[in-house]
Amino acid sequence: MRHYEKILYLVIGVLAFSILFWYGITGLVVPPDGATVIYNWTVEDTTGHVYTRREERSIPKVIDEKIPPGIFVYTATVELPLIGNSSHGYALVIAHPAFQAFQVYIDGVLIGSVGDMERGQSNIWNGIFYFPIDKKFLRGDALSLKIKGYALYIHGFDIEPFIAPIDIARKYVFINRLITDRIYNWAIGASLTVGLSLIGLILLSRGVSNKKYPYFALASMFAAIFYMDYTVIESLPVSYLTYKKIIMISAMMATYFIHNGVLAVVYGKEEKPKSSYFISYLIVGAAIIDIFLGSNMVTFRKIYTHVDLLIPVVFIYDALVLFNKYSQKEDSVREMGILLTGMIANSFFVIIDIYQLMKELYMSSYTVLISTYGLMIFILAMNFALIYDYISVYRRAQSQEKTVKELKDISRRDTLTGAYNRGYISEILSAVHGDVCFLMLDIDHFKRINDTYGHVTGDKVLKHVVSIITMQIRSGDVVIRYGGEEFLIILFDAEMGIGRAVAERIRKAVEKSIIIASGQQIKVTISVGVCCGYIKEDISEEQVWGYIHKADEYLYIAKESGRNKVVAGECPAT
Repeated sequence: MRHYEKILYLVIGVLAFSILFWYGITGLVVPPDGATVIYNWTVEDTTGHVYTRREERSIPKVIDEKIPPGIFVYTATVELPLIGNSSHGYALVIAHPAFQAFQVYIDGVLIGSVGDMERGQSNIWNGIFYFPIDKKFLRGDALSLKIKGYALYIHGFDIEPFIAPIDIARKYVFINRLITDRIYNWAIGASLTVGLSLIGLILLSRGVSNKKYPYFALASMFAAIFYMDYTVIESLPVSYLTYKKIIMISAMMATYFIHNGVLAVVYGKEEKPKSSYFISYLIVGAAIIDIFLGSNMVTFRKIYTHVDLLIPVVFIYDALVLFNKYSQKEDSVREMGILLTGMIANSFFVIIDIYQLMKELYMSSYTVLISTYGLMIFILAMNFALIYDYISVYRRAQSQEKTVKELKDISRRDTLTGAYNRGYISEILSAVHGDVCFLMLDIDHFKRINDTYGHVTGDKVLKHVVSIITMQIRSGDVVIRYGGEEFLIILFDAEMGIGRAVAERIRKAVEKSIIIASGQQIKVTISVGVCCGYIKEDISEEQVWGYIHKADEYLYIAKESGRNKVVAGECPAT
């Protein structure tokens, strides 16, 4: 019950956040205080029909299929006393125009143009445009405004045009470009970065990652394309219809990969429910509809507005899947909780947008789209969840690798002394190249120690000698128990001078040391044979064994010549 309560509070909190966010964005984009809003327009459509839109907001109107796309002319008269006095001058602001391109005239003079007026190959609907008004136009009693807009499927303005003092207009334009245009450029970069980073994780993870990483990587890539619909592009390389189809298909594909990524998180290698496959088929079918249906923007707008209803359905389904798993399973709760939060926010934001678009399709309505903010929130949540998951998985893999390595290392060790056993020689031979010294070491008269003091004391002597050897060599060098009381030491990156000096240092340290056993002080000595040389990388194992045998020969000479001494010589040339 605890999980259900947490998710209920989460849903209520995210719903409240979504509504407050929408009202907050709406409050920022409406014309500011001190502005003269232009509500009353006379409109001439492409057939020459003229009508007025008075005392109502100039919200976008959908073009009737009987009216061809092209130039729509909006004209208005603004009484100058209405706009007041400003020593800094005035500016006309047009925000979110429902045209593919437009031109602005004051008293018949062209003062600005945005987009492609010949073919309408522009994407400017989410832009904020600012036109300073020359003082010469402010000398009469009224301003005559004319806006020629190239429209393919809707015409008008999402936000009513207004005239405001320049300082107010500039502040408005700065804030709104930040939240309605530039943020999408950042989102494109962030989504591409997330996608490429996930691809990098896939390549570097060495089996740590699973299917959710490529799914979410592709979702981020397609989301970046979808965000392009919200950026101002004044010249498109393709027709606006083709561009819009690419955008809508990208939205569907981002939804498809998010859906499959969520399923990978929830079910992993388990069998997925049949409903999840049905959802995937629906998304692919919707993408195919977007590709092939709609020969003009009026028809395509109606198609994608209805087809897009599938997107919140998918997100709600995925949210329920996450909810079900989150409420039943204790492990990976943090990852699923983060994803669930992002998914619920995304769902609510999309639902708000679909409601606005449907309302706009059938009746005049005020539209401020926020679904991309929801997608941004989900992509951000997805990124945090995957980072958390990857770190957890990587740590587990590292821990397992460390455990395996430790177990393998234990199997290579001599249980008594802790030195490597003789079998390890064959494993390390491939790493033996460059300047190398082999030290073959033997404890003098070890049999006498065993016979006199017993095998327990003998074992203590072996461990004592190995501890001294370990203290006298570097961490990268190797100590191997070659036989009963015989040890092989391999010194890497060491020439004859170093090999001889290390052997002498070990010999003296052992000679000076005292072992206490059975209440008695025992002193031991060692003999060492040293063989040093340069080993090529392509040398055979048999040749390396030749070096070891040569060190053993020098050890024999040391023992035959009186023991407790070091005999060194060059190894055979290779």
